Amino acid sequence: MSSPSDPTEFPPVTRREIVSWCFYDFANSSFSVIITTVVFSRYFQQFVVEGDAKLGSLLWGTAISMSMLLVGLTSPLLGAMADHSAGKKRGLLLFTSIAVGGTALLALVGPGHVAAGIVLFIVANIGFSGSFSFYNGFLPEITTERSVGRVSGLGFALGYIGGLVCLAVCLPLLWKPWAPATLPSVRASFVVTAAFYAVFSIPIFLWLRERSTAVEKASLLKLTRAGFARLGKTFSQVRRLGDLFKFLIAFLVYNDAIETVVYFSPIFASDVLKMGDAEILYLFAAVQGSAFVGA
Repeated sequence: MSSPSDPTEFPPVTRREIVSWCFYDFANSSFSVIITTVVFSRYFQQFVVEGDAKLGSLLWGTAISMSMLLVGLTSPLLGAMADHSAGKKRGLLLFTSIAVGGTALLALVGPGHVAAGIVLFIVANIGFSGSFSFYNGFLPEITTERSVGRVSGLGFALGYIGGLVCLAVCLPLLWKPWAPATLPSVRASFVVTAAFYAVFSIPIFLWLRERSTAVEKASLLKLTRAGFARLGKTFSQVRRLGDLFKFLIAFLVYNDAIETVVYFSPIFASDVLKMGDAEILYLFAAVQGSAFVGA
């Protein structure tokens, strides 16, 4: 498989690079399964916010909204700055470190630590969500027009497997019914998730090359100005492509709806469907498995 870049400038893309790119999805899916979906969402709503499930749901939704708003406002600029400076790998490392560190610190959030839980989750989710600006930016560099769908699909598939594997690894900590006596084990799963995320992110930093060329070395202020200039140029092109602009708006609305369902699905399963802890774990294991087949 060859790179779309000028072969005189960059070496050909290797299979090891493609696998390392896909394995980053294997790594970060641990966060989406354990933190945003199956475990921390319910732990926060039911135990951190003590005695008020409705308030817990409201605060959980607020934390999600705040983190995604911050990511939405900053990631286009950060991505443009990374492209300008050939710094996608550094940006990916920074946001991965934020996600891993924030995830591990969630283990310190006990019942009643509402503010700490919200702040640490926002930090971790910014790291997780913001990393995609840099991660996805590598895809055009390691694929061709013919292979991009296959490689992207492989990344998604490995992501679903990664989430399932991390859930299986954490299962001994989550199997017993959740109660004050078992909460330390639940919190320990956040440390395991952070370690899983960190370990399986290593290949992308070891093996994947940065193939974009820095325009120039610049100060942070100059780099920020260049990032805004790139964003302006991009938006001017989008405005000329009416169908693309409509697609982006439609995708935003559609994707936000899907994200809302994902973030609140375990809470819905517990509060409305009255499913037990073990049943919810089985449910999401089945969801991960079926999503892998689809990908």
